[in-house]
Amino acid sequence: MYVVQLLCMFCAVCVCLSRDVPFEWSYCNGKSKVIKIKNLKIWPTPLKSPGKFYVDFDEETTQTLNSSRIEIKVKKLGFIDLPVPCITNFGSCTYPDSCTVLNEMEKYDYGGLMGPISQTIKKMFDDNGVVHKCPVPPQKFSVKQAEFSLPKTSRIMKRFLKGNFEAQVRMIDNGNKAEFFCMKFRISVDTGCTGWFCFR
Repeated sequence: MYVVQLLCMFCAVCVCLSRDVPFEWSYCNGKSKVIKIKNLKIWPTPLKSPGKFYVDFDEETTQTLNSSRIEIKVKKLGFIDLPVPCITNFGSCTYPDSCTVLNEMEKYDYGGLMGPISQTIKKMFDDNGVVHKCPVPPQKFSVKQAEFSLPKTSRIMKRFLKGNFEAQVRMIDNGNKAEFFCMKFRISVDTGCTGWFCFR
């Protein structure tokens, strides 16, 4: 048991000391024919929490979108890659209805992070005349240097968020059960975490 505890501590140190990864993204299995992302950039790297980050985004939706399931799988990269569980609806989670997920994120402030971010996304959509209520029609959307804020987090989330992450996002139509979108990305987050468990 003592050996297991030492191994866990060693892995935690490796994660904290791991080199920051640049933001990268790709499709999982070739380009999507439904949601076409022409450009996606997020900076600075690593993201600072608390702090601001910026997004360039250029996307085209080629057909009407109805309710779909969103599946997110996240792992923390380090000496051993560790799957990140779904904690307070944040992490490796499944959201059953894409039509309501933004409102749910705002209402329940998933992970103590997603409330303000979902508000910013909805305002950005509204300001650019982008329909985000189902059914979502075919449309194009482009934004440059959209500003987002990561709030100060709880002590537990501060430790949870620091490090390098790889995520996969899948969208599966709730009607015909077909996967129509899958994207992978890597990103680093810095919470100013110090000490073994970063509870200070």
